[in-house]
Amino acid sequence: ADQLDDGRCHEPPKRILIEGAPGIGKTVLAKAIAYYWATGELLQDVKLLILLFLRDPRLREVRSVANLIEYITAVRGFCDAEISTCISQLLHTKVGIILDGFDEYDSNSNPFFVDLIVGRILFNAVVICTSRPNVTLFLHDSVDRRIEILGLPKEEQQEYIESSLANFPGKTDELK
Repeated sequence: ADQLDDGRCHEPPKRILIEGAPGIGKTVLAKAIAYYWATGELLQDVKLLILLFLRDPRLREVRSVANLIEYITAVRGFCDAEISTCISQLLHTKVGIILDGFDEYDSNSNPFFVDLIVGRILFNAVVICTSRPNVTLFLHDSVDRRIEILGLPKEEQQEYIESSLANFPGKTDELK
């Protein structure tokens, strides 16, 4: 969370790219960011936060802000009043969008989310994108902040697993 706004800039970054190897914790971090926003501990100026998992095949059809609103309302099962509130917030307030799994999205056949990341659409939104690093090289110059998740060293991984399974005797031996 400190990397999202470390106080070095006058303005917090609006375009953030989080990169890391497969299984390193990018999705867990995306969910944690959403959780800390919901509890008021992070991105406090953002009025609406949308967490999208780009591995969802339905997102391949999203080619405009209108399609994005249709997707959000269909997934959430919003009523008409909630849909108009969602549209209003997307267009008139500070919105945050977390795009998890950019590496699982075919940006060549549909550039919508690339346009969102680089600020061609919804340019006032805070956009946080997670991906494997080899897929996002072309985005590096278009984001305000890049964060690389390195994970724990091997020894600390073992220690973490053992402490997490402390209440389950014998489970750590099964993993060895």
